[in-house]
Amino acid sequence: MAKKILDLDWLITEYMPFFSEFGMTEENLRGYYETWSKNRPALIKDYLWFIFQSLLYETARQSKTEQELYKYQNMIYMEMLRFRRQVEKVRANEILQLALAALVRKTISETNFQLKVEIISGHCCSYCDNLNQHIFSFEEVLKNQYLGSRDCTNPQGCNCTYAFVPMRDEDDNLISNFS
Repeated sequence: MAKKILDLDWLITEYMPFFSEFGMTEENLRGYYETWSKNRPALIKDYLWFIFQSLLYETARQSKTEQELYKYQNMIYMEMLRFRRQVEKVRANEILQLALAALVRKTISETNFQLKVEIISGHCCSYCDNLNQHIFSFEEVLKNQYLGSRDCTNPQGCNCTYAFVPMRDEDDNLISNFS
């Protein structure tokens, strides 16, 4: 099987649907690339990282709400994770941690109910399997970053996630954040 040529056309084919969610066009990508590559080696992987970083910066600057900021951060980090794992062939657990932290923060900012966080193991290693179905507070998850940690031994990277579990009172009613 022939190795994929990673060039600007590849980048546009692979990532245009994602970039279009941020208002980017093929014309933008080609124009930015011309400017960007003038004073440096024209390595498409480096250009893609430049775009990811630019998107993170711009979404932080332009987001109108916390929910919007964390939603876009999660989307960008997940796309970065896909690139690192599928193209660069590295574990990228540190990016998974960023994506999951953004997801947790987004959920905190938009929920009206008290929630806990349950770990859902992807059965990638014994460390993650030992955490499967354990339930933690948001604060514990953000502080300890259980998933995507150095303790995960999966050579391809952690593939676990979090589920959000609503808290219930003694009558089995959902507990509001406003009660």
